[in-house]
This record gives sequence, C-alpha cells and structure tokens, in this order.
Amino acid sequence: MKNKKLIIITFLTTLIIMTTNTLCFASTGSVSVHWEGSEREATYTYAKKHCESMGYTVYNCNNWDNYQVLNQLRTDKIFIVHRHGSPGRQDFLNSTYLSGTGGNGNDIKAIDSLPNGSLNNLKIAIYYGCNTGKYSGTYGDICQQTVNKGAQCAVAWTISTYTNEVNEWNKAFLDKCKKDNIVEGYRHADYWTGVWQGSAAKDRMQNNRNEKGNIYGYIN
Repeated sequence: MKNKKLIIITFLTTLIIMTTNTLCFASTGSVSVHWEGSEREATYTYAKKHCESMGYTVYNCNNWDNYQVLNQLRTDKIFIVHRHGSPGRQDFLNSTYLSGTGGNGNDIKAIDSLPNGSLNNLKIAIYYGCNTGKYSGTYGDICQQTVNKGAQCAVAWTISTYTNEVNEWNKAFLDKCKKDNIVEGYRHADYWTGVWQGSAAKDRMQNNRNEKGNIYGYIN
C-alpha cells in the first residue's frame, strides 16, 4: 500500500512540474525581426532571447527587402522592424517600403491592400523608425492600418529615434511582456530607458508614440 501511495505521489508531482513548464512556454508561432546595421543588432538579439523564452520561433531578417513583409504580418504573432522610417511607412532594403496606404504592390507594399481579418493572428507590430508613426496624406497611419486588418496592437514613433534608446526600450519591453500585458510593458520600458539612457531618452520614447489597438492585451 505504501509503495502504491508513493507511486501516485511521484506521478502527481511529475505532472505538476510538467504542467508548470508548459505554462512558462505557452506561446507558439513565429516572430520576424527586421534590422539593418550592426548598431541595431541588439534589437534582434534581445527579441530572440525574450521571445524564444515565451515559446516563439524567431527569424533573423537582417537587410531584407519588403518582398515577404505582408506574408510575415499575416503569419507572425510578433513583427518587429528597426530600420529607417518616414511618415506612414517603414524602409526596407533596395528602396522598398511597407506603408499603411498608398502602395503599388511592388516597391511599396501597403497594409490596407490586405483583406480584412488578415492580421488576426498578429499580437503586436512594433515599428522602430524615425517618424514612422506620423500620419502621411499618401501613406496613412501604419499603426491604424495594422489594427484595422485585425492585429491586436501596433506601435510606432512620431519623432526621430535614437538607436541605443530603441535597443534598450525593446529589451525592457519584451522582458516585461513575458509575464505582463502590453501597457505594463510600455511603462516598464519607459522607466528603464530613463535609467539606462537618461530622462531625455525616456521622454522621447514615452511621449512620442503612436499606439493603436488593445494595449491591455498580452503577447506571451
């Protein structure tokens, strides 16, 4: 009888441990990280570290053009770009772009060209680029268009961004989002960017965001 009880207890303990480990790695799916230049590599490095710890597969899209970006947006759970930008659009290799509107299907691919609901799987798109979050009469609001097509959330910045500040903010945001929601990730990243890069950096990253969608949602 004692041996039987011991076997049952051992089995239940193992089951609890396995369940706990499964919960820690509950997320599945893909994360694409586009970046250019060695100074931006940290965005990919920390995205890989934190997103893989959530259970995602992370793809390194260093110096890609825009050929696959619409397909990636449709299939990814998290989509991150740290490249040059301009109002309403994000730059890619060889003078190609991703925009909110105003696309031509070739060098400028527009999110509004996608069918409604195409981005229902996307938990967040993060567009790190100078002025990408600004509205453009030609290219629209890239964050709003991302959410319009089904994404839970999208964020971009409406000013010139600094590479080191973006790298630190991205690191702190994804780390926090392993356990908390998006808005808590924003707050955490703002705070630690200020600690690591100074109060002016915190102000730039905190007060110049274009946030669209459900900031109370989760990405883990």
